[in-house]
Amino acid sequence: MIIILGEATRLLAWLAKNSKTPSVMKNLVKADALPPIISMMKSEHIVMQNEALIALSLISVSCLTEVEEISASTDLINILYQVMGGDIIVPELTQNALALLVVLLCSAKLRSAVNSTPIRTDLKALKNHNDEKIRDLAGNALQMLETSNAP
Repeated sequence: MIIILGEATRLLAWLAKNSKTPSVMKNLVKADALPPIISMMKSEHIVMQNEALIALSLISVSCLTEVEEISASTDLINILYQVMGGDIIVPELTQNALALLVVLLCSAKLRSAVNSTPIRTDLKALKNHNDEKIRDLAGNALQMLETSNAP
């Protein structure tokens, strides 16, 4: 049964990644697909984590308000923080985690939740990463966090 659930969740992520249309994203949200995709970020398999990050980024662009509403009950921000601070980090996974973070930071509610984690320290370290895209995304995320705290 667990294998079927895992593959069903991967199918939900695949739908988001391959359709990329707002109507499909909204239908995924209506079908309550966010919780299993968010849980997929906790997978021990990097490929599945990456698929979840990409799908959530695409869904969040179209349905940020809905992602806001479900973020607390799914522990989205803490799971994302754990992915970013995990032991096995490949550049593509870090890039996609940062891309999702940048989208989520467009929401004041989610920015507040991100500020409750020690993520700034990690972002500052990532600004010195050897991958240019990671440096740029980390810089963008830090700037968004700092701008939101300006008087």
